[in-house]
Amino acid sequence: MVPVMAFNLENLKIENNHNEIVTTLIRMYRESSPVLIWQNQGSGRKMKNSYIKEIFPEKGLFILAPLPDNTNFNFNAMTTLYLRGNERSILFKQADIKVLKNKIIVRFPREVRLYENRFHSRFHYGFKSNHMVEIFHPKSTVNTEEVFTFSMYDISEQGASFNVNLADQRYFFQGDRLKMIRLGQKSFKQYFTGKIVYMVRVDNKINGVHCPSIKMGVQFDQPLSQKALAAIKGLKT
Repeated sequence: MVPVMAFNLENLKIENNHNEIVTTLIRMYRESSPVLIWQNQGSGRKMKNSYIKEIFPEKGLFILAPLPDNTNFNFNAMTTLYLRGNERSILFKQADIKVLKNKIIVRFPREVRLYENRFHSRFHYGFKSNHMVEIFHPKSTVNTEEVFTFSMYDISEQGASFNVNLADQRYFFQGDRLKMIRLGQKSFKQYFTGKIVYMVRVDNKINGVHCPSIKMGVQFDQPLSQKALAAIKGLKT
C-alpha cells in the first residue's frame, strides 16, 4: 500500500451525491487503498494509517482496520474522526463511529470533499427524469434474461443511479450484475456492464403527492468513454 498523498484543499469540491460517495468508498475498499485517520486532541492530533477492511452499502457503513505498521486503534468514540484517502483525494469527517480494539465502524458521510476532475463530470436528471435506461437482468424465477426500463437519476464516468419502481425492486439486490444497452436516448453497440452498489428507498413528492420509489446505484466495470460521455452530455437536464 502506498502512503496517502498530499493535496491542495482548493482543488477539492464539496460532494453530497450519495452515488458518488458510495462509489468512491467501494473503489477504496476494492483497491485496499490507504486511509489516513485522525482526531484533534487539544493542540495536537492523534493519527493512524488504516484501510477499509469491509464495506456494507446496504447498511450505510464501513469498517476500518489498521495497517500492519499500526497495531491497535486508541481513538475516542465521542470525538469526531477525520479521514483522508488517495481515491480522488477524498476528505471528510464523521462523528457517528464505534471504536473497537482493532477496528473502527464508520457511517457513510452525507458530504465529502473530492478532487475536481474535469473528466469526471456528473449529469443530474432527478426523480422526474424522462431519460430512460434499458437493463438486462436475469429474474430469479426464470432462466432467461428480463428487460427492465427505468428512468436515469444521474450518471458520471464511473457509475449511474436509476429510479426503480417498487414493484420491480424484488428482482434487484446489492451485488447483482447488470447489462445496460441504452442510456438516455443513446443506443450503443456494446453493453455497459456494472454492479449494483446500493438500493435506497426514497419518498418523492410530485405535485404534492408522495410517490415512493427505489434509487438504485450502479458502478460501471469500466469508465465510460469520452465519446459516450459526450453523447450523454447532450441530453437535457
